[in-house]
Amino acid sequence: NIKQGNGAVSVIDYPQGLDKAPVLQAMNITTHLSGGVLDKTAAGAL
Repeated sequence: NIKQGNGAVSVIDYPQGLDKAPVLQAMNITTHLSGGVLDKTAAGAL
């Protein structure tokens, strides 16, 4: 399961199958932007 929104990407993975514990990974993709398009997109969504 992959979700992207408001400048972040979250991934929920089941590397050992659905009967084992999931692994959650998240990454902020806005650190190189200051007042960029993602800030405007997020503001428009509110």
